[in-house]
Amino acid sequence: MKEKSINYWFFGFYFLWISTLHIVHLLLKSNVVIWYVDAIGQCALETILLMILAKLLSLYIPFAVNIVGLSLFLILAYIIDFPLIRLMDISFWFALNFMLQEGWDNILELLYASNISLTNWVLLVFGSVIILISSVLCFKKTQYWSDKIPLYLSFHSLIVLLGGSFLLLCGWDLITLDRKMLDNIQAYQKILPWKTTFFVKEKEYLEVDQPILALQEHNLLEIEKLHLNAKPDIYLFIVESLREDFINHEIAPYLNSFKEQALSFQLALANANATHLSWFSLFYSQLPFHWNSLLLKQKAMGSPFLQILKTSGYRIHVYASSRLGYYGMGESLFGRNRELIDKMVTQDSVAVPTYLKDQAVVNCLIEDMQQNKGGRVFITFLDSTHLDYSWPIEKKSVFEPVDQTLNYLKALSNNKNYLEKIKNRYRNALHFVDTLFGKFFVALESDEDALVVITGDHGEEFYEQGHLFHASHLSYPQLHIPLYYRLGNDPKWSGCTLDRLSSHMDIFPTLFHYLLKKPFIGNYEGQSVLEESHWPYAVITRFNACFSPTEFCIHDKEYKAIFRAEKDVFSCKRLQLIDVKTWHDDLLANKEQILEERFKPALKKVFPSHE
Repeated sequence: MKEKSINYWFFGFYFLWISTLHIVHLLLKSNVVIWYVDAIGQCALETILLMILAKLLSLYIPFAVNIVGLSLFLILAYIIDFPLIRLMDISFWFALNFMLQEGWDNILELLYASNISLTNWVLLVFGSVIILISSVLCFKKTQYWSDKIPLYLSFHSLIVLLGGSFLLLCGWDLITLDRKMLDNIQAYQKILPWKTTFFVKEKEYLEVDQPILALQEHNLLEIEKLHLNAKPDIYLFIVESLREDFINHEIAPYLNSFKEQALSFQLALANANATHLSWFSLFYSQLPFHWNSLLLKQKAMGSPFLQILKTSGYRIHVYASSRLGYYGMGESLFGRNRELIDKMVTQDSVAVPTYLKDQAVVNCLIEDMQQNKGGRVFITFLDSTHLDYSWPIEKKSVFEPVDQTLNYLKALSNNKNYLEKIKNRYRNALHFVDTLFGKFFVALESDEDALVVITGDHGEEFYEQGHLFHASHLSYPQLHIPLYYRLGNDPKWSGCTLDRLSSHMDIFPTLFHYLLKKPFIGNYEGQSVLEESHWPYAVITRFNACFSPTEFCIHDKEYKAIFRAEKDVFSCKRLQLIDVKTWHDDLLANKEQILEERFKPALKKVFPSHE
């Protein structure tokens, strides 16, 4: 049987496409020249491997359909990998893994959360199928041209070529390793086709006393009736992707004015960079590692703090333009069939602009708050500040220039002019939300005793640390949130900025402390901000899709130490040290000293001995 020519046109196109894609991705970062060889070398190795596989298949299959399908799948994987790494710092392979383990209901919720219409998702899938079919035809055509001017390579020649390329790339990795270690080596490795180099920086590990124990029945907050002299109304606002440093007189004058008259903090942090983890920590006052606890899923009783308030005679009202079905949070927070809720107003239609949904729920809130004052908890979720940011764009925008829609292709670039347009979209959305708060504050004027808490579920990043939006890493912009309390008409806490660190987990312990006029005793991890002494740390986890968080940081207001558990925190006895940074994400020369002095005692509390 005559040996078939290598289809060098097809494999040449494959190599050219994937190498160009990775070089473009590297160009969007600084100090990348040293990484070009790694990217091109790995693309070449992969192409040679595919050629060897194609040659093997050709012995058994006249037309190598399998290799075409594999090649095009890899091309599509790299195309999808580009924005995932750029925006969220997760690979296509990680995304594929968690999508395969998600339930269909939550996959739909994730698609809704992306703000890309289902129609466009269907068109994307349909287009991918068309590309795969077209590629088979392309392979046949390019094989025809390759046969015209044939190139014959034996298995031996291909193996030698593969081995030589591998050794050259290993040598390059070895002689450049020290220079690569001067930068954030992991951020560059994730851009490469194989997500690693052949020689890598040795990982640093810390031993811990014991893994974190999974929640047990005795760890849960005991539900009891509070004996209260008064039951002032409680208002809790959770605003999507709300950054503290965007709250000022120009962008959010009403919120800024409220902050000046409220109790606030030098630094307030979300307990996670993703919504479902932050909501869990806020309503349970527990570390976000426990958000998908089997015990809580089986009980499905909802937030223990809300259970206590309801047992004590409070009525719970919920107003949500956010989708509470996201990771089943409606049931997690409010119990099976949302039985803790006395009144619920939702606006979750995907056909209605988000700003109109926010406006509708706030109007309902203002109408309801005028009636039967006292003994009510009003929980409001606002969503206009979620990407791609929503406000009445048909009117003249306060902050310009802006685009009518967010162009994700332009968003992937380092174009400063377009980045400013994205920021203006965020500013306009926040400004609109602020006008809703202005209406609420006017309606609140007649109720001096009410308790009000305003916060964000997490922050938002605009490439300050290399990523866009949120859920990508534990950077300052993604974690720094507003956290403002108005505790009735108590002048002690009016216009007060505490020189301490606080987080979501402190909210309900603080409210209960104020209601009881003393600290509330129970099994929870947060701490009332009204107490004199406090644990000077916050634990913050990174988004890990449907899995328990494995990457987290411990923050002490000045510095943060970032760790990763190899599997999960419920089974590991050692942690990989990712980095130690300042609170503004600057790298440190003396990180070993800071880790030893500041964070090892905190680790002992987070991972305590169970003896």
